[in-house]
Amino acid sequence: MGRSAVVHFTPLRNCLANLPLSLHGPLNQRGVAPQSIAVQLSFKHNGQPQQVVLGWTGLPASVGPPVQGSRGTAALAQDRVEMDPQFAAMLNVGLSEGLTVNIELLRDLPHATAVNVTPSTADDWEILETNAEFVEMYLLNQVRAVKERMMVGCWVGNSLIRFVVDSTSPVASPAVLLTSSTELIVAPKSRHAPPPASSKTHDLSATHSKSSAPTSAAAAEWEQARRRLLRLLPLSLAPPEAAPSTDSSSQDEHASVYVYPSLARVAKKAFPSGSGRFTVAYHARPTGRGSATIDAPPSSDSAGPSGGAASGDAASPGAASAGGSGNEHVLAEVRVVESAKVPAGHVWMSEALRREIGIRKGDGAFELVRLGAPLSSAARKVRQAQREKDSHAPSSRAASTSKSPAEPSPLTPAPCLAGIDKPLTQLRSHIVNSLAARQLSRSAKGSSAAGAPGVLVTGASGAGKTALVKMVAEEMEKDERVLSRTIYVDCSKHADERLPTLKGRMKDWFDEACWHAPAVLVLDNLDRMIAAEVEHADSFPAVHLANTFLSLALPALASRPIVLIATAQGSTSLHPLLSSTHLLGETVSLRGPDKTARRDILNVLVKAKTSSSDLMAPKLNYASIAAVTEGYLPADLRDLVDRAVQQAAIRSMSSPPAPSSSALELTADDFSAAQQGFVPLSLRDVKLQKSEVQWADIGGLTEARKTLRETLEWPTKYGAIFASCPLRLRSGLLLYGYPGCGKTLLASAVAKECGLNFISVKGPEILNKYIGASEKSVRDLFERAQAAKPCILFFDEFDSIAPKRGHDSTGVTDRVVNQMLTQMDGAEGLDGVYVLAATSRPDLIDPALLRPGRLDKSVLCDMPNEQDRLEIMESAARKIHLSSSVSLARYAAQTAGFSGADLQALIYNAHLDAIHATIAPAVDANGQVEGTGAGGMRDEEGGDIKYVVLGGKEDEKVLSRAEQATVNKRLEQIMSAMKEASRSKTKKAAATSASPASRAPTVVEDSHLQKSLQTTRPSVPAEELARLRRIYSEFVSGRSAGGLPSGEASDEVGGRASLM
Repeated sequence: MGRSAVVHFTPLRNCLANLPLSLHGPLNQRGVAPQSIAVQLSFKHNGQPQQVVLGWTGLPASVGPPVQGSRGTAALAQDRVEMDPQFAAMLNVGLSEGLTVNIELLRDLPHATAVNVTPSTADDWEILETNAEFVEMYLLNQVRAVKERMMVGCWVGNSLIRFVVDSTSPVASPAVLLTSSTELIVAPKSRHAPPPASSKTHDLSATHSKSSAPTSAAAAEWEQARRRLLRLLPLSLAPPEAAPSTDSSSQDEHASVYVYPSLARVAKKAFPSGSGRFTVAYHARPTGRGSATIDAPPSSDSAGPSGGAASGDAASPGAASAGGSGNEHVLAEVRVVESAKVPAGHVWMSEALRREIGIRKGDGAFELVRLGAPLSSAARKVRQAQREKDSHAPSSRAASTSKSPAEPSPLTPAPCLAGIDKPLTQLRSHIVNSLAARQLSRSAKGSSAAGAPGVLVTGASGAGKTALVKMVAEEMEKDERVLSRTIYVDCSKHADERLPTLKGRMKDWFDEACWHAPAVLVLDNLDRMIAAEVEHADSFPAVHLANTFLSLALPALASRPIVLIATAQGSTSLHPLLSSTHLLGETVSLRGPDKTARRDILNVLVKAKTSSSDLMAPKLNYASIAAVTEGYLPADLRDLVDRAVQQAAIRSMSSPPAPSSSALELTADDFSAAQQGFVPLSLRDVKLQKSEVQWADIGGLTEARKTLRETLEWPTKYGAIFASCPLRLRSGLLLYGYPGCGKTLLASAVAKECGLNFISVKGPEILNKYIGASEKSVRDLFERAQAAKPCILFFDEFDSIAPKRGHDSTGVTDRVVNQMLTQMDGAEGLDGVYVLAATSRPDLIDPALLRPGRLDKSVLCDMPNEQDRLEIMESAARKIHLSSSVSLARYAAQTAGFSGADLQALIYNAHLDAIHATIAPAVDANGQVEGTGAGGMRDEEGGDIKYVVLGGKEDEKVLSRAEQATVNKRLEQIMSAMKEASRSKTKKAAATSASPASRAPTVVEDSHLQKSLQTTRPSVPAEELARLRRIYSEFVSGRSAGGLPSGEASDEVGGRASLM
């Protein structure tokens, strides 16, 4: 049932209405969203019933004047419905100010999936083209309900765009609601084209002379040749006979265009009686918002005389102009010259001629031109008159006719690369094979042309992805088998743009690639623009952007010979939709360069420096520098060379140059100085542990040290020898043994002695109560190690991280074990990462982690025997002064059952006893330490400081102890300030007399060791030793004879229970 109200106009600037308070109150109390309902106004105009549907703003209308006839303070106010007057006028149904209408709320209206609209006028269409992004973002704020044949508007600043609703999907009565998922389809409303009589564009088929018209036999061949679009070769690929003429006038009047032989023969056969001069025009790519579609180019639908696919395959991503021939620029009369050096479908012309026909950007490489018939006599006279008129005007023609270097190409040439032969060959062959297969599929009759898959180049930041793709793209432009146009885009510059703007940019990229095909489209840093979905974040924008990209890329690759090259940090950093659609069919991975590749890169970089300056590097050993730059990427090596050059300049300025040579010489010392404080890209933001423990600081554990050196140190020191090993090397070690026997100390020595990066992880650090957080910690840990390779990943207390699966009620450690199994020996495997684990309970570790390929070898850190104990005490005694009368062998025999930590504590406790004996203070007869009093303050000479209160009253209270302490403290501060000056004068002399050289070293005597031995006990009791010895024996026998334990729980009394 409706409610009547009076129409009141107010400038709302939308197609919505403000409801009366009588309707707004109940709706607001029920929490009805304004987007879920529509408002229908019913009234009569000229006796005919009218209905208008519009949305609700969510706001109430203003209160109207009181209704006539009501009295008192409780007079009834008039109900109003407010709307915009411009919207009411465009509806043209008789809505006027003060009109009484019936209001009805429409609920449960269907949501529109698509709405087709047409701008009311061409002006509205032009305003929409300019502000398409604004309309797409804010249309729902102005229009929420529509129906067929209804007029709606969108306010853009001070302009109003009017639309006519043609149809809605679904077709519903009385209206449909617009939502964020509604597709708005706008039909263009263009102006009528002006008559072509005043156009400067010439029809190439209508300007030829009747006397030189083609014969009927050659007419068909010429018609096919005339309709073809020819690609313009770069200036650098000029044929030998294309040398510029010395006669400038002849070169200006009869400029030559070099074409492939079959086209030259068809042209001369078509006009045998002509002067040999034809016309050529530049065919530019159509531009304009909203007009681009990936279609075939105008007049290029038939095969050329040569039958080659490349000669007629220039695609047009846009519609042709009103004349039907695209955007053709100024005509030029040229002389056709046959050249076997010109590939089929291409032409070559001088730079002056390129400027004459309207090519202004670069050298116009692979732009499209059209060859036309010779000019008629009348057209030639008109052209001659126009040229004479232009010659009197200021022009740059004289400068353009001279040979001048071309403008820089949008693609910056890549430097000479080294150390990436395999990825370079792989990328080259992919582009050549893809385009060749593309041409074959198009030339085969009845075969569907499948789009060439793209290629993804992955690698860490600084690995050389951009330099690689630029170098290959530059080579493909000059390769006669390909001759591809390169479109390079740095996607990181557009990562923060809005989706409508980004969609327009992506459309332009693929349109340009289609127009200049065959083409290579390079999308650098694509993962910055179309990144993978982030956990705990809204995935809709990422999915929408990926689908938009695919909707543009797949049709372009399916219809034209285009190769897509994308670069990213890794295949997982891109959105999964790009891999699921097989758009990037091949992956080229750039890994960190090895020693040989680093040597070659350093050689190339230094040669580039020496060739461009007075720098010299005659005695530089690149192999030795490459050996100390393990883990460096090409970008790191470039920065290192720059820093070395700076160090050489600093060295030359600090020392006088040699008189024999004034050139700057680069030495190995400069590289050593450059490495000080330099952190490679792969190691930045990676927390690495540093240790000062050396092999000499470890006593005993001879077999354990030998195994560690064989596994970790030797492959690094003798990489060339181990590289030829046909078998897989060990990459994981388990250190197990009694508590305090040096497992963690061994790992600390590895970090110092093996020359590898070291990441230490305590067991409980990676465990987290949230689901998935612990597994993510493990993944992040291995990613950090991969970034810092060669690297050692050390897990202390390994049994707390990877216990047997099935024993955890929460399942956290089970998932951690599964993740570690995948990381250590999964499909990806480890490369340059060694895993070192330490535990005192190997029986608690999941058996799957102890199989070959993961923790390959288990090393026992046993209790030290007598010889080991002697070596341990000797290692610890190197840091202190031991009396010559002390026999450590005697103490080694007396400390059976002591661990390495116990023996170290024995030496350190004895040293502390010796220190205490040295600094023991003298005690006076009263039992007080000499030099102190019973209390109070003392002056500089040692006397007590007393103070007297003068002028006090007799009845004044005595100061409390707290007040006395406050006064004493204040007096002490005053006296300290007065004596500070005199004390500062004697500090230097006191410091000189108390220097370390004048102090006697603290010597540890035999008595100190005896005292320390009496108070030191073994940290591992005998019962615990026996239990651990039995566990280790069962662990070793289980791995050698009966196999690894199954992981099932024990059935013994007191055994550990499993939760299944």
